[in-house]
Amino acid sequence: MADVTIDNYMYASFDTPWIGNPLVWASESNAYMFFLNYGTAKLVYRKTEDGGATWGDQVPVGTEVECGTFSIWFDKWTPDDSGNKIHIVCIHCNQSTVNYNSLDTSDDSLSGEVVVYTGSGFYTTPHMLRSMSAITKSRAGNLYVGYWGTNNAAQAGFYKSENSGADWTAKTSMADGNDVDRIMFVPGNETDSDDIWCIYDDISANEISLKVYDQSGNSWSETSIGASTEGNYFINFSCVQRHSDNHVLLAFWNAYNTAAADLKFYDISSTVSITAKTDVLTDSDDSAIVCILLDQKSDDIYVGYLKGAAWGNSVGAHYKKSDDGGDTWESETKFSENTDDDLKGMWAGVSTGGNGASGKFQPVWFNDDLNDLFTNTNNGIPIELFVNQTVTVKSNIRNTTSFPRSITVKSNIRNTTSFPRSITAKGEHHAFVERFIGTTYKDEGNTTAYWDTTKPGIVRSPTQGEVLP
Repeated sequence: MADVTIDNYMYASFDTPWIGNPLVWASESNAYMFFLNYGTAKLVYRKTEDGGATWGDQVPVGTEVECGTFSIWFDKWTPDDSGNKIHIVCIHCNQSTVNYNSLDTSDDSLSGEVVVYTGSGFYTTPHMLRSMSAITKSRAGNLYVGYWGTNNAAQAGFYKSENSGADWTAKTSMADGNDVDRIMFVPGNETDSDDIWCIYDDISANEISLKVYDQSGNSWSETSIGASTEGNYFINFSCVQRHSDNHVLLAFWNAYNTAAADLKFYDISSTVSITAKTDVLTDSDDSAIVCILLDQKSDDIYVGYLKGAAWGNSVGAHYKKSDDGGDTWESETKFSENTDDDLKGMWAGVSTGGNGASGKFQPVWFNDDLNDLFTNTNNGIPIELFVNQTVTVKSNIRNTTSFPRSITVKSNIRNTTSFPRSITAKGEHHAFVERFIGTTYKDEGNTTAYWDTTKPGIVRSPTQGEVLP
């Protein structure tokens, strides 16, 4: 099956602005792709409601003026946040302003632009060496925006909003100096849920680091992670926060388009626990770009990248998957099906399957020869819903002398097509056989009931003195 065209009327140099991630999967059917349109580089989005097979018309985001760089954050990417808004920061080049907007995915309404900062002399063409932006929502529910308007520390800033983007307050900047370094914000894993993290790529030092913002002290601290790609202006790192433990998973290239290029992978729990995992790729020539998506339901990790016979001429979209936190990686899978070409951008949607939202691993990539965006529905991987809830199971139990007719199920349900993984049953020891959809459970009367593996669909309690499996 040929790759699906999302848009063929794009800004011709969409690979040159820093676009950390412009893709949101709100469900297995609905996704939003943000980008700069042809000629004027206005910020727009297209939406799919059929899993990426077709995409709606371009929808302008705010004032229709040139955008130098933008960044987005979806509520559900923040742990325990079930909101529906996509938060957007955009630098308007010619107006020298940093603007905030939001899109409510429940009805596709835009909140309207709010000016975060007004400066002067911003760089007037989209280019990541001259402008940069990032946005996130803390676990406490507040918004943070960071940016450079040009390669001047006076036009770099960091702002906080405590009222959903209506007003913004200047805070201590994360910038190291005049150089426009590359940044991604995540909620982080600090004790104070209103502190945030910044993955910081220092281009003058060629170093990736973790910066932690302490909101009570209005200050930043920094811890080195490793050497980053030298002289690369592509998207060379990507990160995601894992909701199950608040760890941040980071993938980055230590070089690109060279035989010594490695795609590194790290698990970050804190500033004193930054753990190198197995490289996604080692010594991978003619390769660059990285994107990441985490299935919050299973904690499976998908890392996408561009690779082929000749960088800048003939590469395709590929990925690897890990189901053990990056300790091992499955064999490489090619996602794109069109003939390899000059691809220079790839995005996967960061996070899905959490906070009441399903989604897909179905990356989008930019063809620099055609100035088109593509995806592939044939190779998309659906990611089901993760739900926290309590269920009551009603059953007809023949022996009711010492056992109730109803069982309250308390569980983290990771797959709504099957049954909870644990049941808390109240009652005394007894013999019964009952059909359920699928689970094991503990009896609070110090007896454990379990699956009888010889009889699929049957759960029973052990007999007195029976050795449990």
